[in-house]
Amino acid sequence: MRKHMEYHRQQKIFFQADNCQEQLDPKKFNEFQHYNRRLKYIRPVFIIINLTLWCLIIRYMGIGIFGVFIAVLLSIGGIYELFFLWRLEKRVFNPIDQLKKGVEEIARGNYGVRIECDVLNDITLLVASFNQMARKLQEGEKIKAQYEENRKDLLANISHDLKTPITSIQGYIEAILERSDLDQEALRRYLQIIYHNTAYMNKLIDDLFLFSKLDLDKLEFRFENIPARNFMNDLMEELGLELVEQQVQFLYSDHLTSDCIVNIDRKRIHQAVRNIIGNA
Repeated sequence: MRKHMEYHRQQKIFFQADNCQEQLDPKKFNEFQHYNRRLKYIRPVFIIINLTLWCLIIRYMGIGIFGVFIAVLLSIGGIYELFFLWRLEKRVFNPIDQLKKGVEEIARGNYGVRIECDVLNDITLLVASFNQMARKLQEGEKIKAQYEENRKDLLANISHDLKTPITSIQGYIEAILERSDLDQEALRRYLQIIYHNTAYMNKLIDDLFLFSKLDLDKLEFRFENIPARNFMNDLMEELGLELVEQQVQFLYSDHLTSDCIVNIDRKRIHQAVRNIIGNA
């Protein structure tokens, strides 16, 4: 049950994140993409411009001190700007591009994607958050697969378990209808067996109904304040009668020094205790 609830929580978080992504302004995203593409072509353009300026200075001003000084200043400015653009691309645009590719992989269902970032800035925190999100989604996918497997097993088991009491009930009813020489003791025994089988079927149907509520994430709890001693005594008396009929020894001890009030869901606790004893 805990894994099932965790799976639904993971799905809610994922769809909330998906809705936030859909609200992203496409115009701003396209502007960012255009700026990133232009940045890749700026460096060779700067190199060509600097080489052209060098050639023009040498041609018209000669190789004098003043001409060389101007050319060196232009070269230093160009080199600094190229270095700045290189750092900007390495520390900002490349990680963002990797994030974009990672999001595309997540959208395809590849939750095992991870992004490596060797720079230390705010983008690193964003990359770490992305990797954490991918891990959470991958864990949610594993929980979903396990849940689907458990669901199939449960449905198969319930279907198989329902077939057994139905066959038994059908057989005893046919015996009652066909045999006219049944005495009251045999008839009472047959009816008792039919009753136990119908009670068992009712329990299986309750389990299936509870599972369907879990599947729809609509399990409701109704808590109320009740005396613990009276509730447990009634429950143990009911279970004790059933177990005695099945020739199972059942002992229940009340060690409460005084009655106390507990806030519980009477029906869910009843189901839980019956399931624990029934599976023991």
